[in-house]
Amino acid sequence: MSSPQWPKKGFMALPFLLAIFLLLSCNQTNGGENSQSSHLVTRSSISSTIDSSGIIVNSSDALSAQLTFEVSGALGSINVSEGEEVAKGQTLAELDSKTIRNLEAKVIQARISLRDAQKALEGAVVGYDSNNPEKTLTGTPLQELRRLQAIVRNSSLAFDNAVKDSELTAISWETKLDSKQDQYDVTFEEYNEVFFTWLGMNLVEGEETSIEPGKLLSNLEIDIELLFNPDDRTYNLPQYTNRTSLLDDDPSTRWDEGVVYIWNNFYPGVIKVSCENDTPGFGELCILGEINNAWDNFYPIDQSLKSETLSANKAIATAANQVVNAEKSLTDAQRNLSQFLDNPILDMEFRIAQLESAEKTLDESEIELENARLTAPFSGRILHIYVSEDDTVGANDAVLRLVDQTDIEVQASIERKFISKLNTGQTAEIILDRYPDANLKAKIKRVGGLEGQSSATNTIPLSLKILGPTDLPLREGLTGQVRIVIEQVDNVLAIPKEYLKEMNPAENTGTVSILLPGGASQDSPVQLGITDGMVVEILNGVKEGDEILAPNTN
Repeated sequence: MSSPQWPKKGFMALPFLLAIFLLLSCNQTNGGENSQSSHLVTRSSISSTIDSSGIIVNSSDALSAQLTFEVSGALGSINVSEGEEVAKGQTLAELDSKTIRNLEAKVIQARISLRDAQKALEGAVVGYDSNNPEKTLTGTPLQELRRLQAIVRNSSLAFDNAVKDSELTAISWETKLDSKQDQYDVTFEEYNEVFFTWLGMNLVEGEETSIEPGKLLSNLEIDIELLFNPDDRTYNLPQYTNRTSLLDDDPSTRWDEGVVYIWNNFYPGVIKVSCENDTPGFGELCILGEINNAWDNFYPIDQSLKSETLSANKAIATAANQVVNAEKSLTDAQRNLSQFLDNPILDMEFRIAQLESAEKTLDESEIELENARLTAPFSGRILHIYVSEDDTVGANDAVLRLVDQTDIEVQASIERKFISKLNTGQTAEIILDRYPDANLKAKIKRVGGLEGQSSATNTIPLSLKILGPTDLPLREGLTGQVRIVIEQVDNVLAIPKEYLKEMNPAENTGTVSILLPGGASQDSPVQLGITDGMVVEILNGVKEGDEILAPNTN
């Protein structure tokens, strides 16, 4: 059987088809490489941020007030709306016009009654002098009453202040003297100890401590040179003559014979009465040197204590005298007022009672009228209105809430590892979920330190203050996102983070693919700086103007 024959036409087309296939394959490969997106390395600014969620809370520094009427009635008008900014003293709401007119009429009538009471008092007499009823004084009886009452008030205040000043003066000086007395006690003990050690005697305070040592020893008939004679060891003294044992103390002398005898006969070293300017040698004792040193420490403290004691006594006496004078002035003022009120010619008590009653009625009427209108106690924003016009409101029923939005606080939490990068006063941005198009500026008010926050947690609380006025009706409970810039660099080489082929966060390194002339590419290691999550700083490995390729995901 003859072998089959391929049609010449089909056989000739096979190499051509293979060539077409290879060409298409090559074009597809090249087209894939060329379809990789590229990016020119440029300079930019990059901010490294910390993001967290936050919520608006009532700031401890913020003002907030729920306003109410103190009288009942029908609500006539509400002059504001929720979210509106109001100024301090602005009228926010009023009771109905009928209630307002009735209250205004009460105020007018109270003013008339007060005027009549004033005229009645002023017309009681032509003139009056508290010391001489027949003498005409300058001014009206009402003016005289007010003057005398003011004197009593001022005198009472002056007396109270004088008593307080006297008490404070005594306490202050007592504290100073206690401190100085402590110093005196220490230095006196040291001074007395020297005499007791050498002579077996105690000094009499005041009588013997106010005299310098040399004169004191002379007054006491104590001859140190004789008592501590290194040549004869006191044997020239009658009480020591032919003694071979310890002598009992002679009460006729200020010193203790036994103590002196022991020093002279049993101390192994050299005892000198005066060392003058010489420093005592090894084993040498200098009596007058020790006495004079102790005196030099004691005497200035003794004199200072005496001086401050005199000053204290003088100051306390002066303060006490001021109390006496202030009490006398108060007594005189009360007596003059009493004489004025008790004067039978004027019938003052009755007329003054009428006047005071009229004043009280006017005050109460004005308060009632004032309470029929709600005014803003401070500038702020109307957060909520609880009632509608024509509603009947009772005393102390909630009408509206006013908040001062100059100190709005946002609370958030961040990872504890970022605490070293945050400081009080650092700026931040807040985007509230309810107002996503508003970018609010804020600053850090407090980092950590909230009550109940455990140091063992991985997060710490953060308090931020919204800066500047805002037209947004902010209220407690609104949530949003907090972004804090912790680092920013300007004019640095930067690329999109997605153009990194490899990345080692631990060493801040990565790899990029640089497009070379002719279409080839070359991987280059790069050192990374900060990133905002989308763009990353390139410290080295590329230069400005380089074209880099996105990683091939095929």
